[in-house]
Amino acid sequence: MCADTTREKILMTGPIHDLDGLLAAFGVTSIQDLAWAIDEAADIDDGRSVTIDDRGPDETFLVVDTVGIAITFPTDVTTVLRLAAEAEKELRQQHVSVYPGHEWSGVIIHVPHASRLIPAEVRDQILLNDAALERELDAMTDAFTDFIAQRIADTTLHRPWIVVNELSRLVIDPERSPDAREEMNAVGMGAVYTRTSDGSPLRDDDELEADELIRTYFDPYATALTDLVDERLAKVGSALIIDLHSYPLVANPYELHTDGPRPEICIGTDPFHTPESLVEIVREGLGGFDVGLDSPFAGCYVPLKHYGASHGVRAFMVELRRDLYVDDSGALVEAAVTPIAEALAQLISMLDLEPLTTCRGMGNFMGDAHFDEPAP
Repeated sequence: MCADTTREKILMTGPIHDLDGLLAAFGVTSIQDLAWAIDEAADIDDGRSVTIDDRGPDETFLVVDTVGIAITFPTDVTTVLRLAAEAEKELRQQHVSVYPGHEWSGVIIHVPHASRLIPAEVRDQILLNDAALERELDAMTDAFTDFIAQRIADTTLHRPWIVVNELSRLVIDPERSPDAREEMNAVGMGAVYTRTSDGSPLRDDDELEADELIRTYFDPYATALTDLVDERLAKVGSALIIDLHSYPLVANPYELHTDGPRPEICIGTDPFHTPESLVEIVREGLGGFDVGLDSPFAGCYVPLKHYGASHGVRAFMVELRRDLYVDDSGALVEAAVTPIAEALAQLISMLDLEPLTTCRGMGNFMGDAHFDEPAP
């Protein structure tokens, strides 16, 4: 009997009043087999572990890896499979925070490199002593970009969505391609860094260890962001990802392209996802700053599912030169954030509202968007 037929047969069962009834509904006789059957029927990602934690009456939990959700009886198979999907979704989002925006906003501000947090099990893999690690975090962290993103959102007419990586890029870098296409592999700074910003060893070049980091941290992060883009596309008809970063006035040794200018704000573009009409509007909206294009950093983040394929997904990167908003000690100068946040908020408000109105450029950069109702 094929898997689809088996799943259909399971779903036809009636109300389930206890654990024995749940075993019978899935046609198994042991808790271990029940966990396996739920794993298969709920289509849980390969590599994840589903278990059933039975603590007695009214204390039965469905656990996906480390996330457990109580099963409340009476229940049914559909509800149990939904609980498994919810546990998996929560697990995916443990290392990524999604701050909701306006219901009809298609704008997503992505903040991948603001955190300095490294879990203990990952810290054990890093070869640097504590002092050297702090210096590396100083060099590689896009300091305060999470704060700036929130300031932008607070100022924007049509509040954007915000996605923040809660872990340091030294754990995994969610912006890197996890395969041979990534040019930063050349300096040991692909999805899993093996080298520091000055080329010193950061962690052993262990393929199994790297694979585990990708499975544990990279894949769930990518899935959470992809899910949000999918949701915005379904709801609004388009998505605009603004990739928010920062960089130092003086180039770090790892940088591959150091011959070009280092403007106050660098706009990164992609030939497919950043049409020229969008570039012109961004340049105009940030006209109060020294703005450059694709130097010293180029490109922008788009989930692999949509990269080079989805015309409704537009993107550009904003790289803020850090001396714009931090002092010589690295401390935040809050007053300096205000003009940055206001300029980006005004730009986002225009970009987000334009597809809904007859403003210039309608449909040129956000795709052929359609809406079920107008935004308030």
